[in-house]
Amino acid sequence: MSPTVRPFVELLPISLIISVVYCTMKEEGAREVLRAGAKFFLKLYGGVVLFSGAVFLLCDWVIR
Repeated sequence: MSPTVRPFVELLPISLIISVVYCTMKEEGAREVLRAGAKFFLKLYGGVVLFSGAVFLLCDWVIR
């Protein structure tokens, strides 16, 4: 597995567990658990992924 992808994959179960606990406390269904997990994951890692992508594209443009 790529070293840049590994931290995100390792922390994905944690975000799913947090969303399950959150939705269980609110007594919501499985669809809401998945929705909350996706929102939490995107909020937590979305900025990092966008920043990393922007840096990669900038470096690629500078090198060319």
